[in-house]
Amino acid sequence: MTKALSVLLIDDNPARAEIVAAGLRAAGYRLLARLEGTHDLTTRVRELEPDVVVRSEEHTSELQSQSTISYA
Repeated sequence: MTKALSVLLIDDNPARAEIVAAGLRAAGYRLLARLEGTHDLTTRVRELEPDVVVRSEEHTSELQSQSTISYA
């Protein structure tokens, strides 16, 4: 059996985030959390250890200004 990929969702629009979250769950992904912004993103990623980060278009410039997240 294949492990479901874990997802961290970043979206400050609750209605849209719920639609995306429902679609992810229906497709077999495991939603770890939804963040409303990218504040402390590096810390949250280290804590949650998601396989995938999905973010809304509004957060593109915020993510580009942050350091690259890497794992040892």
